[in-house]
Amino acid sequence: MLYKTKGIVLKSFPFSEADTIVTIFTKENGKIEMLAKGAKKLKSRLSSSVQPFTLGEYTYYQKNNNLPLLRQADVLDHYKNLMKSLSLTFSTYYICELLDFFLPSAQEQSKVFDLTAKTLDYLNRYPDNHSVILSAFKIKAMALLGYSPQLASCVHCGRGHSDNKFIFSIKDGGIICRNCIPQKTAFLAKKEIYLLLLLLKSTFEDILKIDISINDLTVVDSILVRYIKYHCDGRTFKSEDFLKNYT
Repeated sequence: MLYKTKGIVLKSFPFSEADTIVTIFTKENGKIEMLAKGAKKLKSRLSSSVQPFTLGEYTYYQKNNNLPLLRQADVLDHYKNLMKSLSLTFSTYYICELLDFFLPSAQEQSKVFDLTAKTLDYLNRYPDNHSVILSAFKIKAMALLGYSPQLASCVHCGRGHSDNKFIFSIKDGGIICRNCIPQKTAFLAKKEIYLLLLLLKSTFEDILKIDISINDLTVVDSILVRYIKYHCDGRTFKSEDFLKNYT
């Protein structure tokens, strides 16, 4: 059967002297691994369309359970600005690694796809704001993938933010108030809880209108990194070490 769908390339690797295996996050059919025959040849029409974080229209053929064959590709956007700095490049590789790990094969995830396309677009257009855009992507993507943290009230007793202190529990998946934890604990500032909520609930447009301090963003992002690592069994993505050095 022949399929045509919009997609974002997550990764590619050589399969033979001329061919490439490419993993594409498609809007209609989710994450698909397919064979791009001849893509490594200089004159191949597929070569430019199988590069990581390329947005395109992809036509592929699949018969039974065989590896799908990429037949045609039309590039919609290469997001060229993402290759102009190491911090932007590794931020985008992080997004691709996270999606490749969490996305199931061949299952539609259209909301995650739309978030990813918008994130790449914003990173490309607003490179100076890449840190907050990436942090927003992390919490939004985890929520859409079924790992939304509870931030409005205590995970255990349901108490809200008024006149209370909280920690963020990676294991429990949200905030815990001082009545439900030992006294000798370092609490989160309310502004940090509100920043997590902002990144989760607000649009990129609204997030970029707010002056967020580097210190607050660093604290919140460290929580998100540990939260993601907990849910991927402690795995460290290759791009993480590079991000630490270049952001």
